[in-house]
Amino acid sequence: MAASAPLYQDKFVQIFADHISIKSYYFPFCRGRTINIGDAPVSWTTDKELGLGMVDRKGWGMGLNNIWWAPDRVREWPMGPRHLCIVITVEGDTFRKGFSVEDDEAALRALESVLPRKRQ
Repeated sequence: MAASAPLYQDKFVQIFADHISIKSYYFPFCRGRTINIGDAPVSWTTDKELGLGMVDRKGWGMGLNNIWWAPDRVREWPMGPRHLCIVITVEGDTFRKGFSVEDDEAALRALESVLPRKRQ
């Protein structure tokens, strides 16, 4: 991983040109998860594009599908404002990686600049 400035960062994630660093990914130890761009085909989409409902998202850990969610307690609340959720697919991995972003537009711009968008 090159030591470069992030294209986007917030309390959930850092997006670089060559990798994505998801903060506090692993439950219950709060260790981060790095996804190297270029090691395998990687794509992304949003929870809205996937049509995920409340039972498909989890505040932290495995939901009722193959998405492992980084922590965001707001994600589970049925009412009120919610962060946009990003779902990363790495070819060959069993589980997709889900995380929230605080600034939808800035995060989407950063992701679009480094990864293909997979609309499902």
